[in-house]
Amino acid sequence: MKRIEHSQDPAQTVDAFLTAQNAFPVVEKDWVHFVYAGPADAVSVLGQMNDENLGEPMQRIGATNLFVRSYPTVRGGRWQYRFQLDFGEPQVDPRNPNRGSGGYMESSEVVFEGFEDPSFVTEAAEVTGRLVNVAVKSESYGEDVEVPIYVPANYDAQKGYPLIVMPNGAQWIEAGGSSGSSTACSSHGNARRSLRSSR
Repeated sequence: MKRIEHSQDPAQTVDAFLTAQNAFPVVEKDWVHFVYAGPADAVSVLGQMNDENLGEPMQRIGATNLFVRSYPTVRGGRWQYRFQLDFGEPQVDPRNPNRGSGGYMESSEVVFEGFEDPSFVTEAAEVTGRLVNVAVKSESYGEDVEVPIYVPANYDAQKGYPLIVMPNGAQWIEAGGSSGSSTACSSHGNARRSLRSSR
C-alpha cells in the first residue's frame, strides 16, 4: 500500500496490484484484506466481522480510488459481507463471485481455511414435514395475514412444540432450504422437532 501511495503513477500501480491478486478479498495466513476499487468519496464494509448494520470505514490509499480494510482471519470461519458506497444501499463485492446463502439481501462470502459446512446443511435431507398456512389477525395491518408454518412429521395438534419464528422466513424456506435442514437437524439429534414460522 505504501508503494501505491508513493508511486509516481498511482493509477497504474493500483491496476498492477489488482491484476496480481488471485481472488478477492485477499486472504493471507493471518489476515483478510477487503478491497474496493472505484469512484467513491467513502466506502464501508458491513458484515459478520463487524456490526453489519453500521459497518466500518475502509481506508482510502493515497489519492487513488482504492479502499482497503483488514481483519484477522478466523480459522474455520465464514463471513458474509457487503460494501456501502457514500452511505448508499449496501452492495455485493464486484470482484468476488462467491455469494452467501440465505438472508433477505444478496451478500458476498469469504471462507477461511478449515471451514466445513455441518452435515445437516450439506446432506440432501428429505423434507418429511409439511407447510401449513394459517391466517393470523394483525392489529398493525388491520387485516388477516397468512403465515406459513413448517410442522414436523407426525405432528400432533394436541401436543406442545417449540416455536422458532423466522423473520423473512419465506426466503429461508424457499431459497435457504430450512425445511430440509430442520428435518436433518432433528434426525441428527441437533435440535428438537419444532414448528417454524416465517413471521
